[in-house]
Amino acid sequence: KKNLHFLLLFKREQQVCKARLPEEPSETEKNTTRLKIRLPDDEGILMRRFRINDTLQILFDYLTSQGRMSGEYKLLSTYPKRDLTTLNRSDTYERI
Repeated sequence: KKNLHFLLLFKREQQVCKARLPEEPSETEKNTTRLKIRLPDDEGILMRRFRINDTLQILFDYLTSQGRMSGEYKLLSTYPKRDLTTLNRSDTYERI
């Protein structure tokens, strides 16, 4: 019963994140970046474009909207090597 309640709460959070997620920038829009997120256990790769003035919170909202629970993953950049999950979620891509 506890697991079902948790699952329902997560599904609700997933819907909220999906609703507040801004539209993905087009390929021709300037001042954007494209992120590739490698999923564990050969589940594949998520790719999405973000505006450089978007906050990291938008990235976390995107991951939640894709069924990823906060706390079950780490986001690591390769250059510069950094753990994005430890940064302030109000930081923008431009600042990091």
